[in-house]
Amino acid sequence: YELLSLFTPMNILQKRLIAAGLSSVLAVAAVTQIIPQEGQIVDNQGNHVAYIDMVGVATACWGLKGKDMHGNRIVPGTKYTQQECETTLVKDLKKFNDTVNKAVTVEMKPYEEIAYTSLAWNIGTAAFSNSTLVKQLNAGDREAACKGILDWNRATFSSHGAKTQIKNGEKCTVKKDGNYSCTVRGLTNRRNHEFEVCEGRDAEVNAALKELEALEKPSEAIKEWRSELPPAPVETNVPS
Repeated sequence: YELLSLFTPMNILQKRLIAAGLSSVLAVAAVTQIIPQEGQIVDNQGNHVAYIDMVGVATACWGLKGKDMHGNRIVPGTKYTQQECETTLVKDLKKFNDTVNKAVTVEMKPYEEIAYTSLAWNIGTAAFSNSTLVKQLNAGDREAACKGILDWNRATFSSHGAKTQIKNGEKCTVKKDGNYSCTVRGLTNRRNHEFEVCEGRDAEVNAALKELEALEKPSEAIKEWRSELPPAPVETNVPS
């Protein structure tokens, strides 16, 4: 019955991302954290349509900003295929994960790596590497590091945008450049989710990681089972 775990229904997109070169853990990060959390617009043909996010930045696929996979400036309305977006996600997620592993000098649990990679994807590699939570994590204070994720729930707005945020019940503080740093409900929800993942309390992530563990175990079980088989009978030529 243990062999049945070989056929557990892993997310189809997760399978494609692994086949494209993502590690199993990063594929879990992609399908449980990054893709669900990033805004996206998809047309009737399944193409991703570039859009302007809530802080006025042109965005494509799943959080891609600046230039697209072809080196062109992202323009709202430009369409990208699912394949283009998946290929870019694999390439970029590896880079962000590399940054996380370079910044963090202690061994991370899979769920911690998922949470911190998701955070770095959203706030940027420089902000993550220089953050207080990385210092806390490297010092061995895992609890404080996970709680530090919750601090990253703000975005920069103009005075007009800040008024809208305040009307929506968010908190804003003025910055030196005259803009405003405001809490964002979507970011607060995202940070709360990553915090739960970081502490190993997210059911979806834990189930996905458990499935990966189950997929790895049968291969070892099969090896052990095969090693216990009696040797194959030696064929002998019996005269007729």
